[in-house]
Amino acid sequence: LGKDVKFWEIDSKTAFRTLIGHTKTISGIEFSKNQKQMITSSWDGKVKVWDILTGMLIGKLNNSEVPVYCINYSPNSDVILSGGADKNIYIWDNSTYQLLDTLKGHTSAVTDLKISENGNFIVSRGTNGEIIVWDFKTKKEIYTYLQINQNDWLVKNPQGYFDGSPKSLNLVNYVSGTDVISINSLFDKYYTPNLIQKLMAGQSLDDSGNNNINGFIKNRPQIEFQLATTNKRDVNIHEDSIYQSKSKTFTVQVSVLENEKSIDEIRLYNNGKLLENQSWQKEMTFRGGGNIQTFEVNLVDGVNTIKAVAISDHKVESDPIKLSVTYNDEATNSDLYVFSIGINTYKNASYNLNYAVKDANDFSKTIIKGADTLFDNVYEFSLRNADANKTQIVEIFKTLLPKIDAEDVFVFYYAGHGVMSLGDDEDFYLVAHNVTNLYGDQTMLENEGLSATVLMNFSRQISAQKQLFILDACHSGGALNSFASRGDGREKAIAQLARNTGTFFLTASQDIQYANESGDLKHGLFTYALLEILKGESFASALDGKITINEIKTYVEERVPELSQQYHGSAQYPTSYSFGQDFPIVILK
Repeated sequence: LGKDVKFWEIDSKTAFRTLIGHTKTISGIEFSKNQKQMITSSWDGKVKVWDILTGMLIGKLNNSEVPVYCINYSPNSDVILSGGADKNIYIWDNSTYQLLDTLKGHTSAVTDLKISENGNFIVSRGTNGEIIVWDFKTKKEIYTYLQINQNDWLVKNPQGYFDGSPKSLNLVNYVSGTDVISINSLFDKYYTPNLIQKLMAGQSLDDSGNNNINGFIKNRPQIEFQLATTNKRDVNIHEDSIYQSKSKTFTVQVSVLENEKSIDEIRLYNNGKLLENQSWQKEMTFRGGGNIQTFEVNLVDGVNTIKAVAISDHKVESDPIKLSVTYNDEATNSDLYVFSIGINTYKNASYNLNYAVKDANDFSKTIIKGADTLFDNVYEFSLRNADANKTQIVEIFKTLLPKIDAEDVFVFYYAGHGVMSLGDDEDFYLVAHNVTNLYGDQTMLENEGLSATVLMNFSRQISAQKQLFILDACHSGGALNSFASRGDGREKAIAQLARNTGTFFLTASQDIQYANESGDLKHGLFTYALLEILKGESFASALDGKITINEIKTYVEERVPELSQQYHGSAQYPTSYSFGQDFPIVILK
């Protein structure tokens, strides 16, 4: 590191020219496209332009004393970019050396700058690791990317929309004035799958002036727990306290501290699994006052971590509140309930599939075979083809509700069509046998399909804290154009479903080009990968003989792209959401 620039003769390895002018360490050197100019930046706050042939200084771009850490030319060298310790990016005219624009957005010093070869985008990096992509024409930020660690990442745009790995949502906070909240609290409103692809395609996500994220945060509700044995408002339950219950039922109250009028619903969880999602309505009966809601929680053996969240009418969450309760149940048993659906033949024959029934049969058989030594009892419920209509599906769910206890495990498997509705109130639907029109008939979907909203309600009502939903749902080839604009809506709907219920969801590829069935394998690609690990036909399942849900998730995420590349010529990627407790599902024999 030094303050001068030296030119060296390659053959003799001797310096033949020295450029003098900077007073502190030089931080960057770049050459123009025609190789006639060179720019240098320095910790002295100066950017200098040099004529390479003569070695003469021909321009100065900065009179600041703030250190400059990086510089670059545009592809045709007509503008120069610089960034440094003041967190800003400066754009300079390379003919007049006048400042054209200043880009503000980094929260740390700017250390690297690149411009895309087509000149459309600027990419900058700060010392805190954040990477910002800018529109070079409008000089506006497109998105910011954060690589938190080796596995976790998050991307956001200036309007607050974000995408990221599941764990990142618990690691990043949003700061608005003095308010600091987890980005998780904005999930329902601002989480946007495939955000980068949407933004780079030019899709606008600003909701026409309603997008006042700071106002939403300021007006979000605040709640606290109170014990049901007292009506005193000044008695708080502290998160570090552990309560012991002699009864399997524990009564707890949720009290509103601020912004009661903004509350849309209250969600209550035990060990991450949704127990209640109740609308906050004035006509509801409250104990101890108009802003206290009472809940009865069925405890499981061991530690019960009870959590409550209030959701505002703008879908922004309060800070979660937690309470730990221990309960000793000496008579604990654990049973497995498997409900599988497979549909090859639809009422509308143009929707027929080849291997959905075989997928469902083989999945159920494999799960039951591997689970018999893990559970006291294993119960199977199944519907195939014409029997898989909405009436019978709902009837089986209602049959299961009183049978399943909190200590049990519930697995739901579906192989058939899945589709997003095209109405204003978007929802994801599993297509039951009697649906004859996937698009253009919202009433039929509502009457004959099984929506994500209905699935969430059944998941909430099922007592089992350990639940797994597997959706090998593909799309009709005749509806590809309609689905193209709805694929991301489906992914968000399933992500919200998994997160809000505190369960595991494994889903087949969102790609619209393939039905994900292979004649060579006699299975859908997604289910074929599932069967490989459940049967012990993979290296992953041979390690300890016990297969957990997270191990299944990891395997199918790696295996399905390999299979789709081999059999369809293009990698397809399944989507999984793990908001529930990990647990073993089979033991290999």
